[in-house]
Amino acid sequence: MSQQLKEKLILIATITVALLIIIAAGITGYIAITDPSSRDGIGATVGFIPIIALIAYSISKSEKD
Repeated sequence: MSQQLKEKLILIATITVALLIIIAAGITGYIAITDPSSRDGIGATVGFIPIIALIAYSISKSEKD
């Protein structure tokens, strides 16, 4: 696979993930506004996301090496 094709696929994947994150944040915000009892669960989930991101990053770095 050529380097240019890889870069285009990475760009498309990055844009897709960014759009999905924006959509998920909007849905989560709407739920948090309309259902006050779910705010604790949403807060715990949002606090846990950086840990998941670090794990995913470390896995992706270990596969490249």
